[in-house]
Amino acid sequence: MPRRRYEVPDKPFITTADMRVRYGPDFDPNVFGRWVREGKVRKLRNGLYLSPNMDLTSTLNHFAVANQLYKPSYISLEAALRYYNFIPETVYHTTSVTPLKTQQFRIEYTVHFYRTIDSALFFGYHLHQWKGTTYAIASPEKALLDFAYLEPQFTDVEWVEEMRFDEFEIDELVDWEIMNQYARRMGGKAILHRLQTLKKVVAL
Repeated sequence: MPRRRYEVPDKPFITTADMRVRYGPDFDPNVFGRWVREGKVRKLRNGLYLSPNMDLTSTLNHFAVANQLYKPSYISLEAALRYYNFIPETVYHTTSVTPLKTQQFRIEYTVHFYRTIDSALFFGYHLHQWKGTTYAIASPEKALLDFAYLEPQFTDVEWVEEMRFDEFEIDELVDWEIMNQYARRMGGKAILHRLQTLKKVVAL
């Protein structure tokens, strides 16, 4: 019997599940090994492949990859803070939050870190269209709150000062009414105290 011909889908991310929907339950996943050898796709993890047209040099491409690697998750913490220019340092890895267990993956030269938050705190992110796919990233308010929530040193004024938060970018992008609403949802007094530390440091 001749080998069935499969076409590489014209989309950024290709999964085994997608191919089974397209070709039926008898789809042979071994075709992915041949496509990888032929340079038609890149393997990200078992069952998840990347189109070669999706380069791994763009920050936003890395964000989209991070979302696909571990679901559900959204970009937050240092990566989101740098995205909004809240901190000056370049971030060479992606940082996400997830209601699943803490995890990390290395894809070529980039490490994708995932930190756990309670499922009740998995909110406050935006979904952006990007090159035929999407990436989810915390809002400016939630990026700061996730960071304050997960970093115990956020109560230390000297540590917060060393982060060199940009007061002008924060003042421009943050809606403090939304910030306070989110903070109350995230636990009230403790997180509000950390916000006061931030306000004190950046003189807001």
